[in-house]
Amino acid sequence: MPASVTGQGDGVSWSRIFDSWVFVESGIHAMFGVDISRVKVRRTRSWRWFKARLAGLLASDTALARTLAPQEPGPQEPVETEFS
Repeated sequence: MPASVTGQGDGVSWSRIFDSWVFVESGIHAMFGVDISRVKVRRTRSWRWFKARLAGLLASDTALARTLAPQEPGPQEPVETEFS
């Protein structure tokens, strides 16, 4: 299995995706109308199919994308300097 969804090592790790599985299932159902909790669906869809939908979830404003988004640093306080 690739280290990350992007395959480049700088994307979201599969471990983090599996830890957020509820958002994967609900996101694919909401966005694509497919219930991946059904065994028949999982057996008839390819890994490529799943990875493409997952990339779509991560690229859109979804609960999964918000959960896995890197935390952006907050605004920094200005540094006071004293010049003589």
